Amino acid sequence: MVLIQKNHAVVVRKLLEHLVDDFARGTHPLEAGWINSNGPEVDYLFELGLAEKDQRGTRFRLDKVKDIKLTKWDESVDELITVCSDIAKAVKVEQLIAKIVDNFSDSTELQATIFLLGWWRMLETSEFPVYVDEVLQATLSPDKWYIEAPKASLELALSVTKKWWNIDIEKAADSLSPFHLTIPKVQRTDEVEKIKIVLRWKKATELFFKKESEALAFLWFGDFLSVLEGICSEEALAFIQTSIWGYLEKSTGDFKLEIAEQIEKMIDSLSSQQLGLPTISWTEIIRLPW
Repeated sequence: MVLIQKNHAVVVRKLLEHLVDDFARGTHPLEAGWINSNGPEVDYLFELGLAEKDQRGTRFRLDKVKDIKLTKWDESVDELITVCSDIAKAVKVEQLIAKIVDNFSDSTELQATIFLLGWWRMLETSEFPVYVDEVLQATLSPDKWYIEAPKASLELALSVTKKWWNIDIEKAADSLSPFHLTIPKVQRTDEVEKIKIVLRWKKATELFFKKESEALAFLWFGDFLSVLEGICSEEALAFIQTSIWGYLEKSTGDFKLEIAEQIEKMIDSLSSQQLGLPTISWTEIIRLPW
């Protein structure tokens, strides 16, 4: 950790502001932040290894933002540090996703594992909104439903994954090891069969289409990585979102709007298959993360 003295806070703010402004204008983080700035304060940051110089000027090193701390708290600089730190984490996520994508064609286990993680993340965060009567008919209380249903997320995600891949959890975990990732340890529930009945899960699984389901999984996998890195700032999350949509457009040959519309049609098909009242809110269970 490097303590930034009060007399250097102004130049730190200047460099970080320029980095964030460049980034907001669409410049990639690894190319953002260059500014014509000289003086003893800049030289001091350069000597500390916090800044870098070349023919383009000077900029604060994005990989060093996490290593600085102000000797006197300054709200504006502190906020910039938080945003820039998240941007650095977002770059890390982008690079990890690129590495995973490069290995997709060589490993069906990896494809299945990313699918499993994406669907698990989507389902676990949904809270499974259904009518109370449906829950009671399955001999579950509403309180127990909201405790037990999320625990069933991995089992539910696995059942969808197995529609297209013969996945083995242990081999799936091994496929993540080159990327220093693991399948999260999740609680299991003894109520999974009752939960499947309430959700009409067998019928729902028949209505999941591979192309749309893969797109959803990849988007939610990006959300999983964002949470894993502790990314909170909107700017950094938007960067990851844009990167993932770019990969999807390239792999499918469709534009973002077309992919989103195809996913919406799949979700609509789930709702239209229900008889009587819409007892399950599929739009809050199977959904886009952003």
